[in-house]
Order: sequence, then structure tokens, then C-alpha cells
Amino acid sequence: MIKPDLSQRNPFLKWGLIETRGDKKGLPKISATSFNMWAESPSAWISKYILKVDQEPNVAMHRGTTAEKVLYNVLIGHSKFEDIEKEAEATFRQRTTMLGTEEEKIKEIKDLVGYKGRTKTYQGFIKNAYDRLKVFGKPESYQQRVWFKLPQFEVFADGYKDFGYTDFDLDLKTTSKMSGALPLAYRRQLAFYRMQSNKDQKLLLATKDKAELYVLEDSYNQSKEEINDIINTMAVALTECNSVEELLLRYYPNWENWKLSIKQKEE
Repeated sequence: MIKPDLSQRNPFLKWGLIETRGDKKGLPKISATSFNMWAESPSAWISKYILKVDQEPNVAMHRGTTAEKVLYNVLIGHSKFEDIEKEAEATFRQRTTMLGTEEEKIKEIKDLVGYKGRTKTYQGFIKNAYDRLKVFGKPESYQQRVWFKLPQFEVFADGYKDFGYTDFDLDLKTTSKMSGALPLAYRRQLAFYRMQSNKDQKLLLATKDKAELYVLEDSYNQSKEEINDIINTMAVALTECNSVEELLLRYYPNWENWKLSIKQKEE
């Protein structure tokens, strides 16, 4: 049974939410993925971060990292634009050797590099992203670690920025559907990263059909407040609950009471 360390005053240390490798091993940490999941569903967060019940790996999970790596190689001149298809397929297949079916892999590869459909030709995630990023030139960094202290919570912010330029950082996301505005979870993530260096933050959202660039502007202060509120509610819950059972009961519904309550309302 998972047990919190009740001798710890820090709620993140108490529940073992720490870095497990390198020179930062043992330090409490929180990522944008973590607090965004808490904001959306504390019960899902408990399953992933406390009970360690994670999503089964699948081929689609490697689409984004493949796109980032191949795109970076082309932007800095290590690979040629015309070699995108060959490099993307080789990289994707290497990362998904033990995952999925051949049919699933072919579909993801086609979305990455483009294909000709019945009525339309799709350029693919990587080429669409390249068309939007080539004007910025070569990125100065790739997958740069984000690590800084959030003093009000005694926890370290943790993450990785895809591409770093002189005046801004940029994150690449692949998606099946384009958004009309900067998605909420991504807005918070960009604000989280800006809290470290105050550099401008951009998001490139790419589909197989097109790519759109979003900039974090007026919403920065609002996003910081949201992040602080979310982490605060998490810290309070982790502090007040002294067992997994308490934490589960706080956020998982009691289905028997729930059914009874609904039945009483109907009567």
C-alpha cells in the first residue's frame, strides 16, 4: 500500500512527488502537465501521480516527439527538407518498435509526412510546422530543461522547452484539430515557462493540413494567478490528507451515495 511520509512538512515531499535522477534527485517538483491534469480532474491526477496508474503506451504518443526531433534537425541543417519523409519514418518506427499494429504506424507516419487523399493533398505535421518556423532561422537550443523554484509552495517547476531563440521560446504541439484561440492548458504551460526567464513564449499548433502560431500576451498575469490557485488547492489537499484512502475519498465519488441521492431526487 502506498503511504505518505508523515514526517515531511512539505506536501510534495510527503507524497513522493520528487525528481528521481541526477543532481536534483530528491527535490520536490511539479510540471505543467501535472497541474493542468489536477485542474481538469483531481481523480485522474491521483491515479497517475499517486497510484502510478498511467495510460498504456501507444504509437500516437510518439508522433509529437518524432515531429520535434525531425523538425529540429532540418531547421539547424543537420537534415535536408527533402529527407523529412525518410527520417520521420525511420525515427517513428525506431520509437514504436514494440508498439501498435502496422496499420496504426502507417497512419501516423502519413500524418507526419503528408499524403494525397481522395479530394485533398495533406502536407503533414512536420512540413506545415517547418513552413511557419523557417523565417525564425536556426533555434539556439532544443529540449532545454525548465527548472526553477516556486518559493510560495517550496516546490520546483519542471519541464522542457522545445525550441529556444534569442527573444522567445517556442513549443510545438501536434493535433488532429485546430483551435480558434490559444488552448487553456497550453496557455498555462507557456505562462509557467515564462515565469523562469520572462522571455516571450509562443506555441506552434500543427495539424496535417496547416499550422498556426499563438503568442502568450495579455493573458500572462491571469495565467500566473490560475497556476498559483491550482497548485495551492493541490498543496492543501496533499497536506490535509494523510492516507491514500483520505485522498481518494476527497475526490472520488461514493457511487452508492450518488445513486441513492439521484433516486431520492427523482422520487
